[in-house]
Amino acid sequence: MRLANGKIYGFPPDDILFNQFPYIDFTNPNAIDLLRAYWKARLDLGVAGPWLISLTWSRATPVLRRLQREQMHNWYVHLYDRSIHQVFEERRGDDFILFARGAAPGTQADAGQMAGITPAIFATQRVAHGGLSLSTSGFSNWGSDVGGYFGKADEEVYLRWIEFGAFSPLMRFTEPNQGAVVFERCGCGRV
Repeated sequence: MRLANGKIYGFPPDDILFNQFPYIDFTNPNAIDLLRAYWKARLDLGVAGPWLISLTWSRATPVLRRLQREQMHNWYVHLYDRSIHQVFEERRGDDFILFARGAAPGTQADAGQMAGITPAIFATQRVAHGGLSLSTSGFSNWGSDVGGYFGKADEEVYLRWIEFGAFSPLMRFTEPNQGAVVFERCGCGRV
């Protein structure tokens, strides 16, 4: 994607993905070929469950091939998830799952929704509210990062989050060593 001045439309300098790759214009029919090329090496290795970075639509005004910026605002995540789902389905049939942070109407057909980046505190209340909201909106596959995505959960937070995660449709441990100390102290073994 490019801006009206011709510059590549990418992630802002404060984003972890800055300078890694630009936003893709999914209204361009060549976008799927770009995704096929990007995912080929990973699919050849057997990747079957990637985390899709939530590409939040920004306030910049990119030049799109088929839609106006205002029309794309709520559809970007949907087209992003759908396109990657298509690439995985072409290579793996139905033997894969996509985990996505962003959601839009229709994305539940393409990816399981994760709560996103949550701190290792009693944030499960927010995660539970988000899961309930997703469920009532037709999303059957959702979950969170047990113990939070960043920080180190204390024992009570970690154990309660495991209990919550066990009864969520999706349960994911992102930092294997994050909970190791907690499990050793409670006699549960290592994660």
